[in-house]
Amino acid sequence: MTTASLVAPAASPAGGPVNPPPTSRRHLDEMLARLRDGAARFVRWSIPERIRLIRELQAGMLAHAEALVRASCQAKGIPPASPLAGSEWATGPWSVVRQLRLLAESLEHLASRGTTPLGKVSRTAAGGLIAQVFPTNRIDGVLFSGITTEVRFQPGWTERDLEGRGTFYHGGTHDGRTVLILGAGNLAAIPAMDVLTKLFNEGKACLLKMNPVNAYVGPILERAFAAAIRQDVLRVAYGGPAEGEYLINHQDTQEIHLTGSDQTYDRICWGPPGPERELRRTRNQPLIGKPITAELGNVSPVIVVPGPYRRGELAFQAASIAGAFTSNAAFNCCTP
Repeated sequence: MTTASLVAPAASPAGGPVNPPPTSRRHLDEMLARLRDGAARFVRWSIPERIRLIRELQAGMLAHAEALVRASCQAKGIPPASPLAGSEWATGPWSVVRQLRLLAESLEHLASRGTTPLGKVSRTAAGGLIAQVFPTNRIDGVLFSGITTEVRFQPGWTERDLEGRGTFYHGGTHDGRTVLILGAGNLAAIPAMDVLTKLFNEGKACLLKMNPVNAYVGPILERAFAAAIRQDVLRVAYGGPAEGEYLINHQDTQEIHLTGSDQTYDRICWGPPGPERELRRTRNQPLIGKPITAELGNVSPVIVVPGPYRRGELAFQAASIAGAFTSNAAFNCCTP
């Protein structure tokens, strides 16, 4: 996983898309001021208003999907007509459009039933609570046949505790907040999906600072998500370490989210490497007092359980693991 903010900008590959220039500090100030005002209004939006915005963003992403894939292929040297381009569709517009569909479905359930969809709820042998969270509809059941996902909760959780899903939509969580998103540099979908999560799961206005590695994605996202920009709940900024540090410490940045490396996270929270950083970490005294969330790189284990497998089943699983490893040249945070 690439670092999210505090990295030197990379030059565009020969013939590749050109990254926008860094955003000036005056413009960053203006962006945050507009978002601050937009956040105060956005927190009062009704669910139907949010669903309408989701549909507009979905239409925008569909309209610009081909441009997004074409730019990603160009940057990575992938022939647009080759099978390899399929990876850019899957890790670009396909994922974003799917998330928007799921968000709209969840908000429709919230409006009509007061909560979001949930699959089968059961118990472990020790009595712990299990909730199936995927698939929850026929589309995903067909597309991901044979795959299920479940959440296993800490001891003491009950079915009643699950009724609190969608915390923001049950009121009283905040009165309008602005979050700085330090975008991921590996996949085109992740910056967009981070924005959608903060907008619609948490009800917060977003300033997305693109990673210098894939800043060429930013202008396409600005066009696709123009409806959110018009409502002053989204702005997209560009630049490297200097712009990232300025935004992190800006008075109008109330929260921070990054997708990137542990080195970036440690630099933001604890400062540059050295004795002072280790002392801060030991004392749990981060440099910033703002809430920060992060999705950081890792290597994910794959567990193959014993069982009677047919040759074709083993070949399918082997191909799935190999495909997951080679996807995006293993430049993913969930690479096996």
